[in-house]
Amino acid sequence: GSALTRSLAKAGHQLTLFAPDRAKLSDLVRAVQRELPAARVTDAPDAVAAVRPAEVVIPAVWYATQAEVASAIRAVVVGKIVVNIANPVNETFDDVVTPPGTSAAEECASQLPEATVVKAFNTVFAADFTAPDFGGIRPDVFVAGDDESAVDIVSALVRDVGFNPLFVGRLPASRTLERMMVLLIGLSNRYTYNWRAGWKVLHG
Repeated sequence: GSALTRSLAKAGHQLTLFAPDRAKLSDLVRAVQRELPAARVTDAPDAVAAVRPAEVVIPAVWYATQAEVASAIRAVVVGKIVVNIANPVNETFDDVVTPPGTSAAEECASQLPEATVVKAFNTVFAADFTAPDFGGIRPDVFVAGDDESAVDIVSALVRDVGFNPLFVGRLPASRTLERMMVLLIGLSNRYTYNWRAGWKVLHG
């Protein structure tokens, strides 16, 4: 999440961060404050303290720790929007580990039943956040969710950090989105995109 943190801070959003590695977290906060003197970024002593004041929660965690993090914050995300960005890729990055008929986002919604889960930001590489303009073309970021107002809020965040949001449907569409990242990883490796690549829907 450091790239996403910088992008959201640059867009003017107030951020409260937590990570288990407190030293690394403090370094990130100081670095963002140096780069963006007007940034409103602070760190919190634990996950609950970070989440409690937030309107939108973005757990930037590996899929393997998603359930553990959800358990830690369940009581303080009631009524909040949770943006699931996880990609449940396997160790060789060529398939997903979720069983057919579900997705990381849908599992997150089950783990946090009193929050509103929206899928977004999972189909771009971290490097794209620092430079989301590809020769005048902004990659699309696909947004899936069951609540229209929550989708609108997350879509605005997508736009704020420099991408073009596209609503793709209800949360089960995340099954496709998570597999799209597996495909993008494969393309990046095959064609040496150096982790600077994204999806764009062309139309006319």
